[in-house]
Amino acid sequence: MSNVLKETVERVAPQLSEAGQSELAAIVEEQARRIAVEEAVRRGIDDVEAARVFSEEQIAVWLQSWGKDDERPPPSCD
Repeated sequence: MSNVLKETVERVAPQLSEAGQSELAAIVEEQARRIAVEEAVRRGIDDVEAARVFSEEQIAVWLQSWGKDDERPPPSCD
């Protein structure tokens, strides 16, 4: 968190009502979730661009082997 933002939150939050503090916390949490989703999407795009992906068939074969005597290891990017 930038110093300006941190200082602002630290200065303003104690002056807010309990409801106001809850609203502020909800806004910050929602933004944190949004940023986490954006980062996950970016990592996914990076994986696709680097060909670090598996076909639906590879995943299906692996999943269908679960719990069987000849259970397969997960697909590998090697």
